[in-house]
Amino acid sequence: MQAYIAAMPGWKRDVGRRLDDIVQRTVPGVSKAVKWNSPLYGIEGDGWFLSFHCFTRYVKVAFFRGASLDPLPPGTSK
Repeated sequence: MQAYIAAMPGWKRDVGRRLDDIVQRTVPGVSKAVKWNSPLYGIEGDGWFLSFHCFTRYVKVAFFRGASLDPLPPGTSK
């Protein structure tokens, strides 16, 4: 995971580090993996819950069960 984040280009590397830090501080015992060229975060026995992926102009963050977030993020999905 750290190698993936270190290889992220430019400003995206800082975003990746911040996301990784937030997840580590917030989710005790989080599992990490890199598959399909994206970092994945999960909880053993409960599955993966978050992923992010670099694009040219942005970093996409995906919550696999986003509809169960409380509170729901503002706005609608595209």
